[in-house]
Amino acid sequence: MAMVEMTTPMPSEGEKADMSASPFPPPEKDAFDAENGGGAAGGGAAADTPIGSGEASLPHPEELRGMRSDEGGRKSTRGRAWDGIIACIFLAALVALTVTLVFTVGVEVGETEPGPTTNGGNASPAASDAKSLENKRRFNEIVRFVNGRGISSMVGVGDVDSFDDMTSPQHQAAWWLAALDPDKKEIPPLEGTSFLTDSFTQRYALVVLYYSLGGPDWVANLRFLTGGSECGWYDKFRTKSGDRLLIGVSCNDQNVITQMWTPWNNGLKGTLPKEIGLLQDLESLVFQFGNITGTIPDSIWRLSNLYELGLSNNFLTGDVPPSLAKMTSLKILALDDNALTGKIFDKLTNLHDLTYLYLEDNIFHGDIHDMDVTHFPKLLHLDASSNLFSGTLSKYLFSHPTMTVLDLHDNRLTSEIPIDYVKQNTLNFLALHSNELTGNIPNEISRLEGLKYLDLSHNKFDGEIPYSIEFLEELEYLFLGFNGFASGPIPDFLRDMTTLKELSLKRTNRTGVIPHWIGELKEMYLLDLDDNSLTGTIPDSMGNMTGLFIALLNRNNINGTVPRSFANLTNLEVLLLDKNDLDDDVNFLCENRTGAQMIDWISADCGDRVGNSSEVRCELSCCNICCSDGGPPCNDLKYLINNDPVW
Repeated sequence: MAMVEMTTPMPSEGEKADMSASPFPPPEKDAFDAENGGGAAGGGAAADTPIGSGEASLPHPEELRGMRSDEGGRKSTRGRAWDGIIACIFLAALVALTVTLVFTVGVEVGETEPGPTTNGGNASPAASDAKSLENKRRFNEIVRFVNGRGISSMVGVGDVDSFDDMTSPQHQAAWWLAALDPDKKEIPPLEGTSFLTDSFTQRYALVVLYYSLGGPDWVANLRFLTGGSECGWYDKFRTKSGDRLLIGVSCNDQNVITQMWTPWNNGLKGTLPKEIGLLQDLESLVFQFGNITGTIPDSIWRLSNLYELGLSNNFLTGDVPPSLAKMTSLKILALDDNALTGKIFDKLTNLHDLTYLYLEDNIFHGDIHDMDVTHFPKLLHLDASSNLFSGTLSKYLFSHPTMTVLDLHDNRLTSEIPIDYVKQNTLNFLALHSNELTGNIPNEISRLEGLKYLDLSHNKFDGEIPYSIEFLEELEYLFLGFNGFASGPIPDFLRDMTTLKELSLKRTNRTGVIPHWIGELKEMYLLDLDDNSLTGTIPDSMGNMTGLFIALLNRNNINGTVPRSFANLTNLEVLLLDKNDLDDDVNFLCENRTGAQMIDWISADCGDRVGNSSEVRCELSCCNICCSDGGPPCNDLKYLINNDPVW
């Protein structure tokens, strides 16, 4: 990947604007592709300095108990021997005691000094000792500052344990600030408040965050721990769509951190530290596609200005802390693709500005009826799919005035669809598949006038397929498969839905023939009629569906031949014809096709090749799957079309 030139460690006003765009801008979710993907930062900063070189020399925990004096047992007792020289001996003993105390202080605070000397090893022993003592003094002063200010207890971190453990992020952060920080920031006093206090606390919290999330092993180090203002700890990236983003830390004009992003798949590992609550001016926090484990710390509620929280695609566990209810500035909440548990809806009630809510692919449970969307008048996206939610649907889900995406698929929802008589024209994506919804699909479905995507498959709907679907004039994707509809033909109203791109009527008790008008749906690239009771022949008009990409006609009672017009379907990649009554030589499907035009997957009843008695003749070089009547199970997979949709 090409290195992107970075001419200044501080973002310009224009660059700050670049950082204001969401890393998961709805509705497009764009993966990051770092232009500078390596661990070293560009622009000449010392970003590739090995941080680990100092870890072996961190003070031992016993040395953190402070500088103790044991003068009591050191006073000379020989003063009674010769009165004539008592003053000399006393002075000599005093000098020796002073040297001993200096040595003792050095031992108690720490034995070793990290890293090589800055002059290539030519520093005098006295200079090295002085530097070591200064680093250890600073370390102890930082510990006193953090504990004395109540910073640790403020966010629920134990005072003793966090600094006694040499491997803890708190210990490592304090030592870096004391000994390794190129800037050696001034340590604030214990009393009073000042910009220095806030600035040092911010730097400390950010360094703790770095070590807690495995910063030394990040793919791109984002210039972290390179000295200078922490507002310069960022790097330039480019999305796959070509947009440039500054990823890392972003600050306001007062050098206060307001945004913290990391690239996708940047090697984040570890847990979110409670010190994250110290960054109280954060407005946007996004750590996605990492290996973050543990729970969401309760201290996160202190980020009262946060409007965007993105923790998607990690390994977070446990319940979401109740304190989330205090984060009333949140507009974007993305907790999807983790292993979070418990109930969630009661913690969202006060978040009236929520606009994008992503909870999918977790282990949340509770009654879906508790998700009262009337509390969120600005809501655009609600994705709570692939969880354990149960209960009945609320009519308000389908009449919300601003919602554009509603995805509740793969839960345990029961009931009918309670669509109100009020028209709703903003909802364009509705996915309710893989639940236990029952009854008829209501004719009022047509009141969702803006729908482009409708998936009601894998439920327990019965009755007729409602003709009112015809009035969804913008519909492009329609999935009704795996339902117990009353038997009947492929609905005629589909003929007028020329905008359809994907149609699935899999296992919906369709009977009769495939209508000739099916060829008029020229925009379609997926047609799924699998596992029905269709008869008759395949209409020649299907050869006009030149955009067709997938055609599933298997497990029916179709007879005759495959129309030679199928040779026109140059985009076709999947064609399933098995378990029918076809009698034909279909090798023509593979003739005159090379490279990308080759059909990747063809199945047919061509299994019995003895004596040319198979129903369908097809060479193995053309048909991937050859089934035979009365033979072993063949191609019995339940092909799921768009089971986990991306909108």
